[in-house]
Amino acid sequence: MNGDGSNYWRMATRRRLSRRAVLRNSALAGAGIAGLALLGCKGSTSTSSSSPGSAKPAASSAGQGVNALIGRTSKKPAEAPVMGGSLNYVNGSNAPTLDPHGSSSVLTMNAVSPVMSRLLRYKSVWEPQESFDRNIEPDLALSAESSDATTWTFKLRSDARFQNIAPVNGHAVEAEDIKVTYVRATSPANANRGSLGMIDPNQITTPDKNTVVFKLRYPYAPFSKLVSSGVYGWIFPREIGSGGYDPAKTIIGTGPFTLESFTPDVAYVYKKSPDWFEKGLPYIDSVRVAIVPDPNQQIAQFTAGNLDWVQSPVNDVNLADVQKQNPTVETYTTWGPGDGQIYFPLGSDTNSPFKDIRLRRAMSMALDRTAMTKVAFNDKAAPDFYTNLSFGKWTLHMDQLPPETAQWYKFDLQKSKQLVQEAGASTLALKMLGPSPLPPTGEASWFKQMREMVYNFLKALPWQVNLVLIDYNKDWVGGGKGVRYGNFPSPNDSFVWGPLEGRQDVDEYVFGWYGGDSSTNLSHLKDDKLDSMIAKARAIVNDDDRAKAYVDLQKYMADQMFSVAGNPNGLSYHMIRPRVRNWTLGDNYGVGTQTWGRLWLQK
Repeated sequence: MNGDGSNYWRMATRRRLSRRAVLRNSALAGAGIAGLALLGCKGSTSTSSSSPGSAKPAASSAGQGVNALIGRTSKKPAEAPVMGGSLNYVNGSNAPTLDPHGSSSVLTMNAVSPVMSRLLRYKSVWEPQESFDRNIEPDLALSAESSDATTWTFKLRSDARFQNIAPVNGHAVEAEDIKVTYVRATSPANANRGSLGMIDPNQITTPDKNTVVFKLRYPYAPFSKLVSSGVYGWIFPREIGSGGYDPAKTIIGTGPFTLESFTPDVAYVYKKSPDWFEKGLPYIDSVRVAIVPDPNQQIAQFTAGNLDWVQSPVNDVNLADVQKQNPTVETYTTWGPGDGQIYFPLGSDTNSPFKDIRLRRAMSMALDRTAMTKVAFNDKAAPDFYTNLSFGKWTLHMDQLPPETAQWYKFDLQKSKQLVQEAGASTLALKMLGPSPLPPTGEASWFKQMREMVYNFLKALPWQVNLVLIDYNKDWVGGGKGVRYGNFPSPNDSFVWGPLEGRQDVDEYVFGWYGGDSSTNLSHLKDDKLDSMIAKARAIVNDDDRAKAYVDLQKYMADQMFSVAGNPNGLSYHMIRPRVRNWTLGDNYGVGTQTWGRLWLQK
């Protein structure tokens, strides 16, 4: 390969392309002060359709052309729902734990999502673009009220019961269960507490069995969205507080399914719960989630009819082939979870050379993002930063950067090498850590390609760079003690090419990854200006004003380059067999309740 790493990828792009086949938020979610009425839960029988041309425009000109490709290829079902049958789903790996307080992994959240409930939840909808609105609806709580964004009152439904599993034995959901859950969630012993710092466990009160009140440490306007999150919102029975059972091995909740069995490396099996408060639902009797690590095998099993759904292995390179092999399946096209980024150890306890902003900027300018977009996404992508492009007005776009910041995101290898020389860092020996598989549900080819390209681009700098793949469950998550939580094995000579994880609110990204008081701050960054901007943004009740504040602080983050972002965010393709009816999508981490709980299967 020549010194300019982009030449190799430009040639590879030409070879490869020649081979290719063809917020708006609800009042409660936004202002955070309105009550919720219980919404209907039966499947609709009206008809509608979505096509690529019907997509509504993005909030910025960036990505508008790709945004027009978002949609789905089938119409909303008009027939009456059918009871019975078993859904065949797939994951690429075992969950690192079944305890959602012990890990932020999507594998854990997907495993508990059929069984557990939240106070509120993101609404599951038919249209892909509508899912970007991130509207929320009742789950265990019928209403949420706050007049000052500090004191929040939730009124619980009276007909929800936990599943009839010892030691809980089907008792009613009461305010004490909510209190015990969040006291436990905020404990320093739990890894997945990164965005819960506003909760004071000593200020959670239960005036009566159907009312729970949170008095937060500071005003937090999007609190109703936080408790709706499929990362932070799952409610345990009170027995968890006294060690009544081990949540890493047993799931007890109030959702549409119970976990019948789990055989590591083989499958999860869920059975319909007779106790779900959504009367008449779910329609299906069971779900089998096969563990299939090999992406190609996932596609083969889908094509053979053994799976009803597949996502991670389908990409812009093989989409046409998969559709040709499966001409009757539906394709649901949406924005992917987000780009890969370069993260650094920036805490006071390390002597990382990347504390010098010139080296971070040098790495950014060494990346040919145009080549990355062609190779990984066949040009069907747009750059994003700290949230994926489905976040609309909450997302920072490349064309919103001032020129003095935008310059650092343009490919310029000569300028990149100049910055390295100015920093006196021309002889570094570095480890580029790459968690794998990513996504953990089945490693996507686009992520592997981007990782390989970044590695080769950085090798064009006067450094010795070695790519070191680390196991997603063991080394990246590591029970809350892995690299994901800032525990670099050698912080003075390493950096990470890692994911932009799926979240449902901009604050979960910005504070969770970069906030000085966040337990999931990968870099252990402590930047007083950023922390001050986050604190001010969190307290703004008006939705539009808060969105502007979050975009402004992301501009500051992009200028300071706390991670090397601005990389291509491509499309994600869900493939669904025609026997699956009323497949809808809300929070990706809540698929078990929101998607499985409302679909039915044709006989």
